[in-house]
Amino acid sequence: MVTLGLNQKDRANDYLLKLQKDNIEGLRSIFNRLRAVSEHETFENKLTYRHVGDGIFAAIGGKKGNKKEQNADIKKANDLKDQYTLPKSKSLQP
Repeated sequence: MVTLGLNQKDRANDYLLKLQKDNIEGLRSIFNRLRAVSEHETFENKLTYRHVGDGIFAAIGGKKGNKKEQNADIKKANDLKDQYTLPKSKSLQP
């Protein structure tokens, strides 16, 4: 698996390493979901993923405390996406 680091931080890799240490079954579940997506070449598996807007998908089945926590995670994902895509779009402008 390859993860994307931004600003010398790789949050996805850090999360996966923590799961490997603390929750190996959770890590296996994530790998199984990613394998299913890669084999079907689509994110439209509504049993596993839910589109939450602006090209961001949430994996269904995780445990979140409440809606406020979910919204904060979605905002964080949007912010990270913007950090990655905005510099690239600016470099493509004439």
